[in-house]
Amino acid sequence: MLGIRVPRRIDVFAPFTASCNAFLRVGVSLLLPSAAWAGQAPPEPQATAETVDETVTAVDIGASQGFFAEGGFMALIVEAGPVAWFVLATLLFFSLVSWAIILHKSSRLRRVERKSAQFLNYFRSAKRFADVVAWARKHPDSPLARLFNAGYQEVRYQSRKDPEDEEPVRLKVSNMEAVARSLLRASSTETAALEHRMIFLATTGGATPFIGLFGTVWGIMNSFRDIALTQAANISVVAPGVSEALIATAAGLAAAIPAVIAYNAFLARIRRITNTMDDFSMEYVAMLERHLAR
Repeated sequence: MLGIRVPRRIDVFAPFTASCNAFLRVGVSLLLPSAAWAGQAPPEPQATAETVDETVTAVDIGASQGFFAEGGFMALIVEAGPVAWFVLATLLFFSLVSWAIILHKSSRLRRVERKSAQFLNYFRSAKRFADVVAWARKHPDSPLARLFNAGYQEVRYQSRKDPEDEEPVRLKVSNMEAVARSLLRASSTETAALEHRMIFLATTGGATPFIGLFGTVWGIMNSFRDIALTQAANISVVAPGVSEALIATAAGLAAAIPAVIAYNAFLARIRRITNTMDDFSMEYVAMLERHLAR
């Protein structure tokens, strides 16, 4: 703009760089004659027949590993010995029965809790004793309703002047301890019904891990026996026995864990229902003392 000429920059290293590139190309051409001077990559080696066979064999072996294929989980179970079969069949029996109990008990406890809550609300909101009696007769599914009926039968017995009378003229309670004992008997019966088959869940949770441990020990014994017979300790000799041992361990834990969890959960729910029955019994006795005691 001001008429000043800027001298052109001269790269003094250009001749040296060009010489290095030329020597490098000459060296590459001597080492790899088939490569071009332009820096082409050397040709890839051609796949031989042996290489192709090895590749195909490796692919076939990897593709054959499936759930039901040779070496899969079901194949290990089918190829197991009679002791392992007995252990797995026993664990399967415990698991199926425990799951049937879990489903049945869960449904029943849910129904009991719902019916008991409905009866308790009606009992506390009812204005007449006869209305509660009629409601309890129509809804016998609730343990509280059955407790109420047990106490009501004792009240009817004490109110009758003549034992041959079916319905007393007026309800009266002369012995409150007898009513309390009838409620206690009914509560014990209901608690026993709620705890029915719970012992099987406890047995499953406590015994199946040891049954699986027995299968584990037996599988390891087979592994050592095979090592002694073949005088070799490679993986093909040890794997079958170890596989039986691991399968038995997994089956034992699979049967025990749901049973233990369900047992603890059901035990807590049954304890809540039992506490509700105890509270209702005391409330029922107090109501009888206020209105029907002589």
